[in-house]
Amino acid sequence: MVNPTLLLCQVLRGEAGSITWEAVPPSTWERLPALARFHGVAPLVCHAFAAGWPAAIPAAVRRSLEAAAYGEIANTLMLRRALPAILAAAAPIAPIVLLKGAALAEDLYERPTLRPLTDLDLLVPEQHAEAVTRAVAALGYQAVPTMAPGLEHAINHHTALFGGSGGGTHIEIHWGLVAGSADWRAAPVEWFWTQTEPMPAAPTAGVLRLTPSALLLHLAAHLVLQHAAMPARLIWIYDIHLLVSSCAIDWELLGSQACTLGWHAAVRAALDQAHACFGTPIPNAAIRVLSATAPTRRSSRRAGLPTRARVAVRQLLPHADYMRWRYPAVPEPLLALAHPYRWLAYVARRLENARSTADQRATRR
Repeated sequence: MVNPTLLLCQVLRGEAGSITWEAVPPSTWERLPALARFHGVAPLVCHAFAAGWPAAIPAAVRRSLEAAAYGEIANTLMLRRALPAILAAAAPIAPIVLLKGAALAEDLYERPTLRPLTDLDLLVPEQHAEAVTRAVAALGYQAVPTMAPGLEHAINHHTALFGGSGGGTHIEIHWGLVAGSADWRAAPVEWFWTQTEPMPAAPTAGVLRLTPSALLLHLAAHLVLQHAAMPARLIWIYDIHLLVSSCAIDWELLGSQACTLGWHAAVRAALDQAHACFGTPIPNAAIRVLSATAPTRRSSRRAGLPTRARVAVRQLLPHADYMRWRYPAVPEPLLALAHPYRWLAYVARRLENARSTADQRATRR
């Protein structure tokens, strides 16, 4: 049995030439295109074969991979075309830090379109988040209904908007980086604002990005903490691989802040995943700093017990407007059942993720 995820990792590591493609079974070929789409690496896989596809790769698999890559590139181009107008509307109101894929593509990837985008993430000071959201909405974007009116900052760390062609342009206006204030993962962002620098390739003057050390800390938390309920996407791990491999990381600074936030374990887990998937070199300084025992963090931004209780109720029973938006195909009489079903699916994903992780570890052994 050839693990298709590990096969994708080998291709992205530049080891396609050493793979015995003739030995890949049909069951792996059947899963490979869908898996490449899920992991956001179809453009990178096709780019790896730019000089020619191995003859043993079935033509149908090649066409499926190319179709997935073209689709992701088209969506990325749509988002990149929308970005200048969004930044032009937001920048006069508040400082803007471009986050995640949109901030990584220009510097870390050979071509920006090799890093697919699913949305545009902008970090703004919390006191300006509503004004920036209104400015972006004035361009024709619509805010996603909130689960809990009046509790937006307790339950979320961003406002989501959508619009553009077919509603396919998704934007997130962040005031936090990982979770709302009622969540145990909540963390203050003041330090991150001190770790910014101008973004040279930004289409609007004054747009910022995080320094490499702060960016790595955020990417690790995004991968390990924010999306713990789903299988880790390879593109997120590949971002970390490229960042660690090509940028100067201040490990002492990163370790100190990881200790303050209680994110030591998340950073180490993210680096371990990057090393396992792509052979990312982990410097001795990183191992030394991140092996230290991190103290328990007591965030001053954590919401009080009454707020957390209200949030818990709204997470189980969201506002009706949110339910109608989230489940448009569900008939009104059945809406009350839709969210419990989603929670059951969430538990099932957690169990499947645990099984998948165990399988990958067993395969590596």
